[in-house]
Amino acid sequence: MRFKGLKFFIVKFILITFLYSCSDSEKAEDDVVNNPAKPVNVYIGGIDGNSGVVWINNKKTIVSNSSPVFNKTVVNDIYVENDDVYVSGYEFTANNNFVGRIWKNGLNFFVYNHTTTVGNYAYSPFFVKNGDAYYIYEDNHRSYSTLFKNYTEQALLDDEILLSGYCTSIYENNNKTYALVNGIGTSKYIAGHKTDLYLWENGTLKLVAGGQQLSIGFDVFVKNNDVYIAGHEDGEGENWRDKAMIWKNGIPIALTNGSLKEGYGYAKKVFVDNNDVIHVIGEQIPKTNNFHRHRYWKNGVELNFVAPGSEVTFKSIKGINNDIYIVGSEKNEKGITVAMVWKNGVGTALTDGTADAVATSVYVK
Repeated sequence: MRFKGLKFFIVKFILITFLYSCSDSEKAEDDVVNNPAKPVNVYIGGIDGNSGVVWINNKKTIVSNSSPVFNKTVVNDIYVENDDVYVSGYEFTANNNFVGRIWKNGLNFFVYNHTTTVGNYAYSPFFVKNGDAYYIYEDNHRSYSTLFKNYTEQALLDDEILLSGYCTSIYENNNKTYALVNGIGTSKYIAGHKTDLYLWENGTLKLVAGGQQLSIGFDVFVKNNDVYIAGHEDGEGENWRDKAMIWKNGIPIALTNGSLKEGYGYAKKVFVDNNDVIHVIGEQIPKTNNFHRHRYWKNGVELNFVAPGSEVTFKSIKGINNDIYIVGSEKNEKGITVAMVWKNGVGTALTDGTADAVATSVYVK
């Protein structure tokens, strides 16, 4: 069922989510965590110039264009099942029309254009189970988003609970599918048009956070039946600022305090390791300027591993065998963004800095 968007919260939502459209949606990596004897493979999706690319253990492969009509490819998310590597993204034509796709082992696997040849695309969150693709589908005007299994729409919206909503993240764990929905509830339509955060679990939609304060979730992760959500909510008072938040089983934990001094805060991705340590990446916008400072929190404490003054982005985070991988980009002295991976805080460049590039997603197994 479609989520029909309402104009009054679309603009803010788009601005916040634009740089983080690569929400990860993998099945938990529990099968290989704490097994140091087994070799670890690191799969990274991203963009290098006009090409969508995959790095496997830092070796680059270019994702093939499905047709000469398309002159640019974007990879947003990556998933691995068995020995098959899947990436989701979209392709652009010369006049900037685009169509969403999933590639399997570098070749076109699944096309998201349900109604038209060009012009619709898939939002990045997806996973694959037994060869079936589960993904978020959204049109290019962002007027609705839905969860699909291959070409079959999954009923996310309960008309008695929600008037409208957007699905931003999906996750599969122990044969359960979880989806985040940021929506306007029926009881909130008159009172302030606030957006509330809902969790869809195998067909059941329930409220996580909302009410008087706007609450938005960006990423969901499940570990040992505990559900972790990264997002933000409105600050309190006249001079409020958005607060970076995580919710564990619906219990809120603030990562920033929403003060004027700290500025706007957003938690974008969450990962929980086998020691129940919560790892979060996000960003903060100080009061004094619009510079986005990307941040990493470990159990609520910010850790900084980049040089002062560096312009970096953090896009995705995963872990295995007590190692934490963060991918994104760093701007070099020429002003060109270099795709990066940080393992336990130590950075490695994936590109040579001759063209703008960014690593958008990571998967380890």
